[in-house]
Amino acid sequence: MGPHGLEPLSKITHMVAKCIIVTALLFEVAASSACAKSAGRPSEGLLPSPPAIPASTIQSITLDRGGCYGSCPVYRVTFERDGSATYKGVAFVDKIGLFSGRADFNLIAAWLETQNLHRYAGAYGMNWIDADTLTLTVVRDANQKTVVQSKNSSYLPLEVRGIVAALNGFADNVAWRRASSLDAYMGSFVDDRNAARLVLVDTYPTAMRNVARGSLLVLTPSVCAPGGIKRSIDEAIELRLAGSRVTAFSVNPNTKSPLPFAIAGRHVVVRVGADSYLLRRVSFADRETLSSAFIQRYRENQDPYWKQYCSGHAYPPKSTSL
Repeated sequence: MGPHGLEPLSKITHMVAKCIIVTALLFEVAASSACAKSAGRPSEGLLPSPPAIPASTIQSITLDRGGCYGSCPVYRVTFERDGSATYKGVAFVDKIGLFSGRADFNLIAAWLETQNLHRYAGAYGMNWIDADTLTLTVVRDANQKTVVQSKNSSYLPLEVRGIVAALNGFADNVAWRRASSLDAYMGSFVDDRNAARLVLVDTYPTAMRNVARGSLLVLTPSVCAPGGIKRSIDEAIELRLAGSRVTAFSVNPNTKSPLPFAIAGRHVVVRVGADSYLLRRVSFADRETLSSAFIQRYRENQDPYWKQYCSGHAYPPKSTSL
């Protein structure tokens, strides 16, 4: 302190300078924040507001894939305006049966509006009879529809193929739940515990919610069968749901009889006569891989003279010398 109770002049000058510097810094920060806002950029520490999703008049979107003479996927997926989604897998897909879930319909519909699907409405490749079928239906207010159909997806415009791929992507992001107890029996199942026997069960939904159909196939090696493989059992089957109980039957006219099915953990147990098969669920791709490997193994090992042997001719044929 000075002699009169005052700060020395040099110290007062230093304090005033500090106040000026602090004030200038505060002004610079405020100016920078104002510039950032005017430029449309958020100031540091603030998150930008997400862009609003445009409104759409779309009420539902349905992608329906049909079969062909090969292994084309067969399924139907629908997105509804209320956010509900349904999936029905019939054949050659991993999810077989009826499923339900939730999807961000507003986002899907807003994106679809940007794709101008109405430009591609119509039918493509309709003269084909052995190719995959596809129907994409978009329903708007007042039941106005945009429909794209194809009997050979290779004829679809590239833009439509992109839309189909994107809709499949949206479907893959849905947390699907099985719709009924019967759906636990849907899909592909195998019993490959015995190296000399392969049991295959394939089931799929029908138009009736409580009825499913499919096939039971048991493959075994046989010297006298084409390719070295015999179909020991080849049954068309039908599953029915009554309450929480599932009953199964063979529907072949000559062998129509009850066919006990049961769920045992992650497996399906099937009893045919005195035999019992414990089948595990597999993807369709794995089912094809297993069956192809089994058939190929015995085809390669089949004796080249099996036809002569099985038809009663001398076996093996006598060699002749020139």
